[in-house]
Amino acid sequence: MIQAPMKEDFTEETLHHLSRLCRIHCTKEEALALAVSIDKILSHIDSLQEVDTEGFDPMYTPLVKNENILREDLPVKASSREEFLANSPEHIGGMIRVPKVFS
Repeated sequence: MIQAPMKEDFTEETLHHLSRLCRIHCTKEEALALAVSIDKILSHIDSLQEVDTEGFDPMYTPLVKNENILREDLPVKASSREEFLANSPEHIGGMIRVPKVFS
């Protein structure tokens, strides 16, 4: 039995269920260490729940809202078929010839 302190909802059975879902085999010592780590993570999340966020809008991304950081999307002249074919190793009938995938 795991002797690590755990949150009320996080039980030894929950730990075993998670390890089965993840297909991770844990020894008793590894399970104890994992339980301690998960308990620390859950405690940290609980402490974040106490932070006063009144007056702040939710932040879904760290990027500035409505700011496009990418280049401007401008139309450009497409290459002609002849230019594409000139760069291909083999072509036949106006199409690029590729090796067979299926026999």
